[in-house]
Amino acid sequence: MRRTLASVLVCCVTTPVLAADGVSASFGQGARDNVLDAYRIAAQWDWNRDWFASAPVRITGYWDLSIAMFENDSEAQQPRDETEERVYALALDETHVYFVQTTAAVDNVVDLAVGVAGLSETELRTSGSSPRELGGHFQFEDRITVGARLGARAEVSFQRMHYSNLGLGGENDGIDTQLLTVAWHF
Repeated sequence: MRRTLASVLVCCVTTPVLAADGVSASFGQGARDNVLDAYRIAAQWDWNRDWFASAPVRITGYWDLSIAMFENDSEAQQPRDETEERVYALALDETHVYFVQTTAAVDNVVDLAVGVAGLSETELRTSGSSPRELGGHFQFEDRITVGARLGARAEVSFQRMHYSNLGLGGENDGIDTQLLTVAWHF
């Protein structure tokens, strides 16, 4: 499955019509418990539009297509049942970016994103005896990112990400993660 996910991202980045303006890779842990590992790869397509371009604060945005994996890494695994210990998510987000220029080479960056996601499972075992009920395959993804753009291409940031069905499908335990993200802009 990991090879398939990587192949999809490579195709999106290398196909001329779909050529991405940037890519990112993230890894981290669950925000509510530390037995949930999170991995995310994404491709970005810039809006090619700036607001307040001459001010010290510049606002722009991009579309973000991502594939994420959430996995239980607890060494004290519970007895096997029907609950999945790994969930995959495919998401498309609208991302608003706020740049604050601090030096000629470094910009502080804040991203705010909201989008839709499809999950591979509706339950995820994280810790304890009961699984996290996700309430359905359809979810909303929201992210807040704080980081630094180093020059024109590289970016390092801390990201807080949340998945929720907004109460549209039964239980709504959601998934919360904290991620370290490295991005490259073409």
